[in-house]
Amino acid sequence: TLEIVIDSGKLANPKLAVMAQFMEFVAPSGMSAVEFRRELYKRTLTLDFSCANYTSTLRVSGLNKYLPDAVDFVTKLLNTGYADTPTVDKFRDNILKQRADAKQTPAAIFSALLNYGIYGPENPMTLLMPENELRTISAAQLIECARKQFMQTRPIIFYYGPAPLVSVTDIIRPLLQTDYLP
Repeated sequence: TLEIVIDSGKLANPKLAVMAQFMEFVAPSGMSAVEFRRELYKRTLTLDFSCANYTSTLRVSGLNKYLPDAVDFVTKLLNTGYADTPTVDKFRDNILKQRADAKQTPAAIFSALLNYGIYGPENPMTLLMPENELRTISAAQLIECARKQFMQTRPIIFYYGPAPLVSVTDIIRPLLQTDYLP
């Protein structure tokens, strides 16, 4: 398992939360999202983007012998990733529907009131990407957000596996466009 964690989350940049959800539908140039997921599956790899309040994480899990392939896939995804327009539109509509549905459930209403009582008018529940920005953001902008966050900022890198640190460092160096690695 390889994890790249950055010290920026949805409270600092609400776009990161949308980006983390969206990356599931992105594929490297020359592949569809289904083909990309199939290639990951063939190599027993899983790829996950997540975003918490203060951190964002890119996680790749699988057999150690496929770590170079995993890094290559992630590098291609972040450098040449794309998503087709119908997918982006459905993704947007789904988020807007989830937000509308959440306003109708008693548990979500209670949670919003609780957050308001604790934090005031600006609280974690209100720090979302605005609807007008969500409607106009493009797939390229979300992919660029992921690329900048995970390839150009100083990350915290976790590796869990049998490979020595030196070989893992050599494998992941192409993924990070920074000189923070030893």
